[in-house]
Amino acid sequence: MASKMTQDEAAKRASTAPPSKRPLAPTPLDAWVDKTRKLLAREKDEEIVVMQQELDALDDLQNPNVLVNLKVSQYSTGLFGRTVVKFAFPSAHVQRPKPHQFTVGDLVQLRIARPSTSSSNGAKYPTGIVARVEETALSVALSEGDDVDEDELLAKSVTIDRLVNNATFVKLSSVLDQLAKFDFGAAQSVVEIVFSGKSPSWNPLPEITPFNPGLNESQLEAIRFALASKDLALIHGPPGTGKTTTVVELIRQAVTKYKMKVLVCAPSNIAVDNVLEKLATADGKLQLTRIGHPARLLPQVLKYCLDAKVEVAEGTEIVNDIRNEMTTMQTQLQKTRDKSVRFNLRRELKVNRKEIRQREQNVVQELVRRSDVVFATNVGASSKLLKDTTFDLVVIDEAAQALEASCWIPILKAKRCVLAGDHLQLPPTIKSKSAASDGLELTLFDRITRFQSTQNVVKMLKIQYRMHEHISDWSSRAMYDNELQSFDGVARRKLHELPHVSIQEDDDMLNATLLLLDTAGCELEEDGDDDDGVPAKGGSSVLKLSKSNEGEARVVAKHVRALLETGLKQEEIAVITPYNKQVQALKALLLESFPKLEIRSVDGFQGCEKEAVVMSLVRSNARKQVGFLADDRRMNVAITRAKRHVAVVCDTDTISAHKFLDVLVKHFERFGIP
Repeated sequence: MASKMTQDEAAKRASTAPPSKRPLAPTPLDAWVDKTRKLLAREKDEEIVVMQQELDALDDLQNPNVLVNLKVSQYSTGLFGRTVVKFAFPSAHVQRPKPHQFTVGDLVQLRIARPSTSSSNGAKYPTGIVARVEETALSVALSEGDDVDEDELLAKSVTIDRLVNNATFVKLSSVLDQLAKFDFGAAQSVVEIVFSGKSPSWNPLPEITPFNPGLNESQLEAIRFALASKDLALIHGPPGTGKTTTVVELIRQAVTKYKMKVLVCAPSNIAVDNVLEKLATADGKLQLTRIGHPARLLPQVLKYCLDAKVEVAEGTEIVNDIRNEMTTMQTQLQKTRDKSVRFNLRRELKVNRKEIRQREQNVVQELVRRSDVVFATNVGASSKLLKDTTFDLVVIDEAAQALEASCWIPILKAKRCVLAGDHLQLPPTIKSKSAASDGLELTLFDRITRFQSTQNVVKMLKIQYRMHEHISDWSSRAMYDNELQSFDGVARRKLHELPHVSIQEDDDMLNATLLLLDTAGCELEEDGDDDDGVPAKGGSSVLKLSKSNEGEARVVAKHVRALLETGLKQEEIAVITPYNKQVQALKALLLESFPKLEIRSVDGFQGCEKEAVVMSLVRSNARKQVGFLADDRRMNVAITRAKRHVAVVCDTDTISAHKFLDVLVKHFERFGIP
């Protein structure tokens, strides 16, 4: 284990390190809780403002967050007696569906007519979760306890609005309350390490026989390290180093050898499902259970969710009979107009719903009790199904992308905690710029890596399996203290080695691993607002402030076409830019001809990889301002998405004015084609 830094070493690091590496001291618990509560309130307010602005900017017919004139076409019954309502789009939409932003898992409200004093938080209307989106219909699983008037839903057309999910903020506030009351559950030691500077505790490093024989020494060292921890350990996984593979092996060792009950969490559903899918593939003997609404899960892991497991669990035959009976009654309710019959049907539905809920809760509690590993999002770990369950170990993957408050929800349920992530890639997406700059984007993973008292709780994975060494060498030097090494099998991979790609030997531009397309002196200046705005995730959010560069976009389009002419597939290329306005400009130039090409913001591409990446940095101005390109983590993510080829289109006169970016330019000039 690494020794602690001396005071002189710490002072030197503080004075020379970029912001993402500067040392911190532990913040007292009460001060952190108070500050976080205020920052979360700002973020909540900003989300409401943004959503309301989008709702107010357009009428319902134009607004992509609103679907109008929907008709109920079917009722069914889901887990815990949840009513699932299928709404058919009107005939005009069926012929040419209205573009909308509704996706599975969205929180929505149902309204029959907008009252004069409409509520932006949906309190006056039934709410639910989008369970399925089809070409001609949308299904909503109604929230438990909502009083739904079936007569109104059946008799009139319904409008559905996408909402800000206030439940997340309620759950984050609840864990802050728990911490403020010094109710630390099984995690007393972890809390003291993080907030009081207590030193972590260790058992001797164990010897392990890995289930996966392909693990490298740094991965095995991280696993032994995590298993030796009595309270807290961090696994730092730079791009392409097999972090999730390491986490899967850790879980298998913890359960199989040490008989631990493990809770696995991550900030997003897709990150949770990624670990679950890999663990299920690696070990079919473990009892795995996924907590969460099935509408939000990947199809390949649905068999592990509670809905699916309850269906086949012992003692659920009666539950299935009741559910079928309820579906029949709901169909009868749709057809009959007799008031007394409708009254009796609704009364029977209410009784059956209560019975099915109680029976299924008993089954679910038994399923959770028998599970070796339980999976949930950080916020999903607040489920009442886990209220009385204590785990031996909680593992939080992608912890460096999670709001710190969300991490404490699962941490307080376990005796030991392992965080896996990379604080030198992008932090959580925060809508409120002031909340982000005042500390909300500072994650628990990041904080711990910068404590002097916890330098010995971090183990870094050091072999990357994704990139040509000229790509990873820049990242290694710029971000990882030159410790990141390339696996021999990928270190010299080139585009021309792909069997479907044909590149002439003398074509330096297409054969290059690194290609700098410099627009300095070409008068291809940026346009847009003076403010950077907030980087959009995935390119789908509406930004009031952003930037574009039409000239750069044309250069990007030309190089993308050249790559495609070699035989490289559209799906093998990523076009990345930091600015959402530039995303739209690039899509306008390329998507009509190449619909399978991925064009996204940097923030929307974290966790992905492609054979070739073409980047547009946008900034070109006389003042040499680079905006949030100066964030070293953003550039680290962008460059390291590529396996074999990175082309950067930029104005070096502007970009090189920033020291960190100048190092990047010089690296491309040295190892690529200038």
